[in-house]
Amino acid sequence: MSVNISQLLFAPLSLREVSQGIPCTSALNSQLVYDLWKKGQASQEDYKGVARLCREKIRRAKAELELNLAAAVKDNKKYFFKYISRKKES
Repeated sequence: MSVNISQLLFAPLSLREVSQGIPCTSALNSQLVYDLWKKGQASQEDYKGVARLCREKIRRAKAELELNLAAAVKDNKKYFFKYISRKKES
């Protein structure tokens, strides 16, 4: 199997995992509502609601990522150790 074919098979899977694991829009919405709240254009309840939703989405994404990691560790040990080393760095 050539490298190009492997890359074509792997690219959609990696993009899907990244999009599922990193909820960027929620964090962006949270920052937007926070800025509006600080300027007095949004209520504190609005900010708290958006911040709570953002935290929930991040928690779900992290739990799903770790569940997928636990399922894949039997087949691909490097994936697990890369995850652990990234956690140590941050």
